[in-house]
Parts: sequence; C-alpha cells; structure tokens
Amino acid sequence: MKQYFAKRIFAAAIALFIILTLSFVVVRLMPGNVYDDPNLPPAAVAMLEQKAHLDKPMLVQYGYFLKGVITENDWGTSVKVEPGIPAFQILARQIPVSLFVNLTALLFAVPVGVIAGTIAALKKNTAADHAISFLVILGISVPSFVFASLLQYFCGFKWGLFPILYEPSADMSVSCALRKTKLPSPPLSLSS
Repeated sequence: MKQYFAKRIFAAAIALFIILTLSFVVVRLMPGNVYDDPNLPPAAVAMLEQKAHLDKPMLVQYGYFLKGVITENDWGTSVKVEPGIPAFQILARQIPVSLFVNLTALLFAVPVGVIAGTIAALKKNTAADHAISFLVILGISVPSFVFASLLQYFCGFKWGLFPILYEPSADMSVSCALRKTKLPSPPLSLSS
C-alpha cells in the first residue's frame, strides 16, 4: 500500500512539474508582457521587468519561477485582475467555491450512476441497457464545457431558471449555495 501511495505522489509531482513548465513556457512565448503599457514611462517598465526578472534569459527566469512557486509559495502578483494582490491569494478565495461545486457534482453523479448501473445490469441487453450505455458514452465523450454551455444558454439565459454566474454573497447558506450551483454541477457530474 505504501508503494502504491509513493507511486501516486511521484506521478502527481511529475504532473505538477509538467504543468508548471508548460504554464511558464506558454506565458513567455506570448508576445509582449504585462508591463507593456504605453501610459508607463520606459524607466518604470524597465524597473518592473527587472523586479520580475524579465530582463534575464528564459532559463534563469524559469529558475526564479520554480524557486518562487516551490519554496516561497510565490505565484506572482496580479497586475490586471486585482493589481498588487498575490495571485495565490486570489486563487485561494476561489477554492471553497470550486470544492463546493465539485462536491455537489459528485453527490449527484454517485447515486445516479449507481441507479443507472443497477438498472443496466438487471435489464441486460434490453432497450434500457442500451439507452443507459449510450448516455454513459455520450457523457464521457462530450466535454463537460459543451453541456455547461448548453445548460447556461437554455436554463440560464433563455429561460432564466438559474443564475448564470456564481457570485458568493453574505447569505451562503447551504440552500442558497445549492441553488447557485444547479447550473455548473450537472455538466461536471456527467463527465465523472
């Protein structure tokens, strides 16, 4: 069992390293940088680029990036979304919302999956079994963002049944949160 967990942790670390590397490379390959602002004087741009190590070679920038993420939990500072606020702090505020949406999707997917699987097993090689198999393949094959876009358009925009955007409010009771997550949770549960 320890060996299994060690392998999983090692695989997660490799995946995280690959994601960090790809994120760094993709951002650096994009033209310009966040400090390209015609309203800023060139001296200020140069100072900001030096502070962010953008004046160094890409490999040195990557070293600073990895050191900041791994040892200092420094994911950079927001320049556009919330200027001056650490990016990790902005992301951390959204983690409870993401966890709640994923938990509600899981709480919906498990009972529906168990019931559908039981029906398919009891009615093997019947129309019900084939219909359930088709729906499962459809749910796995079609990306969840396609279902989410359709639900958002019809149930949120066209018919106005649910709020389109999830906005945390002072009233964060379970019933209020469940009402606000009715739109994003089903598409997530379909891909589970």
